[in-house]
Order: sequence, then structure tokens, then C-alpha cells
Amino acid sequence: MTTKTEQLRALCSQHPQYEAGSAYTRTKILCDVLTKLGEPIPSWMVLREHIGKGSSGDINRGVKDYRSEHAELLQRMDGLPEGIPGKLAQPMQLLWQAALDEATAAFDQQRQDFEAQQAEAERIVADALQERDTMGSNLAVATEKVAGLQATVEQERERANTERAAREQAERMAEKHIADLTQQRDDMTKAVEANTAELRTLTARLEDERRRSLMQIEQARQQVELARQQAYRESEQKMAKLETQLRSEIADQTLEVFRWQKRCSDLESRNAKLSELVKKDARPAPVAAKRKPALKAAPGRVRRLKGKNYLPTR
Repeated sequence: MTTKTEQLRALCSQHPQYEAGSAYTRTKILCDVLTKLGEPIPSWMVLREHIGKGSSGDINRGVKDYRSEHAELLQRMDGLPEGIPGKLAQPMQLLWQAALDEATAAFDQQRQDFEAQQAEAERIVADALQERDTMGSNLAVATEKVAGLQATVEQERERANTERAAREQAERMAEKHIADLTQQRDDMTKAVEANTAELRTLTARLEDERRRSLMQIEQARQQVELARQQAYRESEQKMAKLETQLRSEIADQTLEVFRWQKRCSDLESRNAKLSELVKKDARPAPVAAKRKPALKAAPGRVRRLKGKNYLPTR
């Protein structure tokens, strides 16, 4: 089902200058179509909706020029054509005047409506222009804000890209570090296990060596004890032998001392006898004097022999 706009556009398209014409030309063609259809001429915004383009100035100028041309045409049609009988002239003039009055009244009403619509349209246009200017100012501010926000967003995007790259690099380094730490941990675990096994082996060896050392120490202690006992027995035997030997030597010395003492006694007795003889006869004196030092030295020699052969009691 076609709309009124489509019907009007189809009727206008039949005119050869409509498709290639400007908004002014299309407006005049559309006004002619509406007049022929007995339709009133609407506001410029409705006209623009029908013709599809043009500003308010071009459309209003087209409406004004069409009405001027149409008025001239009506004025030219005011006189009666030649050849009309006189009896029909007056009724035709009355009919034409009635039609003209009706058309003029309709035209005046349409003009008043158009002027009211135009004033409303101009008010709407003024409000729209003011709103457009306000929106333009707001748009400029918003555009500036958007530019600043875009610059901020771009900076944030670059910073985010930098941070993402740094984070990815840090994650890669962390993964590599974790892998290295894991490898080091595995290597250290293996080394600890190997050291633990070696430590256990060394501990077992040390324990064996400790037991062996304790056994050797015990054997050495027993050997030392046996050697000490053997040495003690040998020293006891040696001491007993020495004591026996000393006692034999003491006995021999004692016997020797006894012999010396007996000899001294004999010498003293002999000396006494010689002294008696000296008293009786003076000539034997040199012989007695010659032997007297030997008799005096005999007691000292006896004492030395006693000290040399003395054995302390135990």
C-alpha cells in the first residue's frame, strides 16, 4: 500500500524537470501538483519531507514564487474570452467571481495557516539553531574531552602494553627461575640423597672402626696389663736375684771385714808386742815406726768397706 508521500513523489516525477531539479524547482512542481489535487500547500518541513532535500529558504522561496505566478495566471483569467454570448457573460462572470472569491478565501486561509506554520517553524528553527549552537558548543567541549580521554586511553593502553610486556617478561623470567630452582632442588635432592647414602656408609664404617678400635684398645690394654704383670714378675724375680746377690756380697764383705778386723786385731796385738819390745830395746824402733802408718790406716779402710757393702733393710 503506497503512502501519500509516495503518491505525490510519483506524480511529481512525471514532470521532466523534477528529478534533475533543485529544491526550488521541486518545491514549485510539488505546489502545482497539490493545487491541481485541491490540496493545501503545507509547511516547508512537510514539503521537504516530500521532495527529499532543500533548506527552508529555498523551499519558502519556491512556495512564494509559485503563488505569485499562480496569482498572475488567475488575474489573466479574470477577463472573459472573446466569442461568449452576452446572455452568458454575466452568469459566467458571477460564477467566475464566486469561484475566485472561494479560491481567494481558501488561499487566504491557507496563507494564514502557512504564515502561522511558518512562524512556528521559524520559532522551531530558531530553537533548533540555538540548540544546535549549544549542542555544537557541547560537542566541541565533548570532542575536546573525548580527545583528552582518547589521549589518556592511548597512554593507558601504551602503559598497559608496557606493563603487560614487562609482566610477560617477568612471568617468563619467573618461570625460568622456577625451572632453575626446581632443577637445583632436584640436583640438591639427589646430592643430599647421595650424601646421605655415603654418610650412612661412612657411619657404618666408623661404627665398625670404632668397635674394632675398642677391641684393639681392649686387646692392647690386656696386653699392657699382661706385659706389666710380666714385667712386674720379671722385676720381682730380678729384685729377688739382686737381693740374693747383694746378700751374698754383703756376707762376703762382712767376712772380708771380719778378716780385716781380725788382721787389725792381730796387727794391734803385734803392735803392742812390738811396743813392748821397743821399750825394752830401742834399736828395733825404726822397724816399728815403719809399720805404724799401715796399722793406723787399717781402721779407715775397714769403715770404707762397710759403707760400700751396706745394704738398707726393706
